[in-house]
Amino acid sequence: MVKVLLLVIVGLLVVPRVFDYFFHGGNTYDLVAAAGGAMLPLAIVLEQRAARRGPPAQATARRLSTLLCMFGIALILLSLLLQRKVVG
Repeated sequence: MVKVLLLVIVGLLVVPRVFDYFFHGGNTYDLVAAAGGAMLPLAIVLEQRAARRGPPAQATARRLSTLLCMFGIALILLSLLLQRKVVG
């Protein structure tokens, strides 16, 4: 139940960034943050599917889920750095 709630919250947090990208200037950091935020719900869904699989497939799916989560967080941090003009 907590993961589903987290999935909905993270999904709703992505919507303003997409809106800002398309309607308020098209800044790169908005698009990067939206892509990173979209990867987090995908990682949560993969984690839930991995829990229902057998041991070999479960380990692979969990690794993929962890990789997506780390990449999503890295993109969100990169967007913050771009927004504050630390990088680029």
